[in-house]
Amino acid sequence: MERKQLLVGTAILAGANILTKCMGFFYRIFMSNYIGAEGMGLYQLILPLYTLAWSITAGGFTITVSRLTAREHARGENGSIGRIVKQSASLCLLLSILLSCVLFWGADWIALHILQEPRTALSLRLLAFAIPFMSVGSCLRGFFQGLQQMTVPAFSQILEQLLRIGAIYLLAGIFVPRGLEYACFAAVWGIVLGEAGAFCYTFFHYLHKKRRWKFIRKPAISSGACFSLILSMAVPLGAIRITGSLLSTLENILIPQRLALFGSSSQEALASYGELTGMVLPLLMLPSAFLMAFSVSWCLRFRRHALSARTTVSAVPFPLPFC
Repeated sequence: MERKQLLVGTAILAGANILTKCMGFFYRIFMSNYIGAEGMGLYQLILPLYTLAWSITAGGFTITVSRLTAREHARGENGSIGRIVKQSASLCLLLSILLSCVLFWGADWIALHILQEPRTALSLRLLAFAIPFMSVGSCLRGFFQGLQQMTVPAFSQILEQLLRIGAIYLLAGIFVPRGLEYACFAAVWGIVLGEAGAFCYTFFHYLHKKRRWKFIRKPAISSGACFSLILSMAVPLGAIRITGSLLSTLENILIPQRLALFGSSSQEALASYGELTGMVLPLLMLPSAFLMAFSVSWCLRFRRHALSARTTVSAVPFPLPFC
């Protein structure tokens, strides 16, 4: 039965990942036809900052919620699951609001001194509104992954991608004629609407699960102990994610700047950067969809089995680092 659940969960996640990656690939083709390679370069300059924002506000909490949900579910402590999700989501929301304020009010400075592209300032301000939806939604998806119920995370990904495509399709004709700055602004609207829609979908299913499982039962873990446990797991995991995102962000910022420094015009450098990161790399990364789905499903099943057998992950000879 567990093996069947693993295979079904893997198939659902793999199917959703492959579908969303294919949709995202054709979405980028559609975008490039509307805003061109230089517009794609502007858009791709913003995305590393968005990934960094996810790492800061949700990178460690998503995995933490998955692990603790799997542990408490194996013990039958549904009340503790509710406390874990509530505290984790509250921390994610607090961090995301603080980061959104920094991004919104500091957009001009970030665009001019870090990205060195003033035309991204307008899009950065709009992007700030997507961070809370993205952060809390990722936390709630970790809850469903911990239960190995992959349908909700899978469909939330598909819904997010559909909303992104719909947004650029409807808004391109309005904003693209006004210049590349507003073309990028239209693309970021797709991110905001996609994250908001995916969050609403995930949150609705979480509320349904909460009523059904009666998370209002008294938790077996105290509020202070729960808070300490969450931070003890989320902080080191988040630090790893943040370090990787910082290096990736620095790399993506330097590419167009180095191209411009060694002979290319700023327009040519930005266009080359957009072609590489917005068109070529998504196609190369497409095969990773199935491997990532299998790794998530297998890791969570492995941890639940270890906990139900009253063992710890550290006692197993080959624990996965992201479990």
